Amino acid sequence: MRKLIMAFFILNTCISCSEDSPTYTPLELYDIAVKYDSEISQVRLNDLNRPNCLEYSEGCIQDFVFRYKVRKVEMSVIMFDTQENAKKAAFKVGQYYVRNWLFDDVAGEPVLEHFVTDAFKAQRPTKDDFLKE
Repeated sequence: MRKLIMAFFILNTCISCSEDSPTYTPLELYDIAVKYDSEISQVRLNDLNRPNCLEYSEGCIQDFVFRYKVRKVEMSVIMFDTQENAKKAAFKVGQYYVRNWLFDDVAGEPVLEHFVTDAFKAQRPTKDDFLKE
């Protein structure tokens, strides 16, 4: 019985720590951001600055849209149901994505481009990315 419990614990640890996870939870994403730059802040949303899923492609999760401020520059951070939908949305709006998250209002802002590519290894998809599939 003891070996069975130990095997379950090891298996559960391996599964939960997998580097290949295709998604981040909101807390995981924010944790990565804060570890990279402890000065980052989450902006309070209102009707004027709240990202709207209608502006993006399918799979956008309206309950998980945020605005982050990095060194006085703001960006939208939007959760999608899958990595593929986040990638499609990033291509559509010409922005960056990582796993199941879209970073909008980043392209053309050096501070934000540096932040998302260094902290998250975010990418900006091209037409060629969709030809491979």
